[in-house]
This record gives sequence, C-alpha cells and structure tokens, in this order.
Amino acid sequence: MDFDAASAAGAGALGLLGRALHLARADRRPLGWSLLWELPVAIGMGIVGKGLADYLGLDGFTEYAVTISVAYVGPRVIDLAIGEVERRLKARV
Repeated sequence: MDFDAASAAGAGALGLLGRALHLARADRRPLGWSLLWELPVAIGMGIVGKGLADYLGLDGFTEYAVTISVAYVGPRVIDLAIGEVERRLKARV
C-alpha cells in the first residue's frame, strides 16, 4: 500500500468541508475555540471517508461525495451505526 501525500491532503480537505457543512447549522455559534477540536476530527473523518471510498472502488465525484458525507456525519454517528450492526448480528445468533 502506497502513501500518497496529495491524496491524504485531498481527503483532509474534503473532511474539513464535510465538518464545515455540519457546523453550519443555525443553532451553533459560527466561530469559537471549539473549532480547534473540529480540525483533527475533520481531517481524520476525511481519511476514513477516503478509505471507505477506496474500499468500495469508487472514484471521481462519488468518491468525493462519500468522503464529504462520512465527515459530515462524524465519528459519533458512525459509532452508533457500528453498534447497531453489532447488536443485530448478536441477535441473529
């Protein structure tokens, strides 16, 4: 597996865009110190989204859409979704 710095930077930028869309809600202050905590989350979620898009074999616009969407929903929603899948799998057994 090769590390491509340009791809990682692009994933981070898309993550920042996804988190910016999430933070654009009207019930939040647009600027504040809490934004500093969003930067590493945004970059990390962008990389996770890019990894998911690569795993699914997506490229072009759909890759960007998946990356931005994963960053938009954030780690909490992903954690809840994984927990729900685990719960359903355990219920099957």
